[in-house]
This record gives sequence, structure tokens and C-alpha cells, in this order.
Amino acid sequence: MALQLTMTYPNSFPDALGHTREQFEQEAKGAIAVKLFEMGRRSSGMAAVLLGVERKTVLFKLAGYGVPLIDLAPAKLRSDLDSITNWVKSLLWMRFCLYGVEHL
Repeated sequence: MALQLTMTYPNSFPDALGHTREQFEQEAKGAIAVKLFEMGRRSSGMAAVLLGVERKTVLFKLAGYGVPLIDLAPAKLRSDLDSITNWVKSLLWMRFCLYGVEHL
């Protein structure tokens, strides 16, 4: 069973934004879904379910709200890049050990 959220807003809100009532309500719903994603409270897939759209639609909406698709702290990004670098070096070393320098 689906639940429903009711929100009260002034009649002037949609007009002030140049929207119809339906457009304003859809935008408000989108803002809620994107904010929950940004806070890490919901996945993009769950945001898509909330909006009744495909996941890729939510991912495209993120930029419009100034929300990064991937938000890694600099230290985490550096750690991930170091791990990838070490993995590639290991593969190259194994290849060298197995086949010699001419197969690098």
C-alpha cells in the first residue's frame, strides 16, 4: 500500500515560479527525492520509485539541483586511486614475471 504526503503551500507559489500547480508539485517532489539522495538517505533507485521515473532520469536531474552523482571526500578518492594504481602495477609485474619485458 502506498502512503501519501500532503503539503500546504500558498496559492501564489506556482505562479511566482511561472509554473502550473502540477509542475510546481512535481518539482517539489523531485526536490525531496534529490535531497534524500544527496543526504545518503535513499538510493537513486529509491528516488526513482518515489518519482515514478527510471533511475537514469533521477541521475540526470541531480545536476539541475547541483548535486554530484558521486561525492567522495578527497582522502577517499586519493585512497581509491592509489588502490587502482597498485592493482595495475601488480598486474604489470605478474605479466613481466610470466612473459618477460617484450609483452608489457
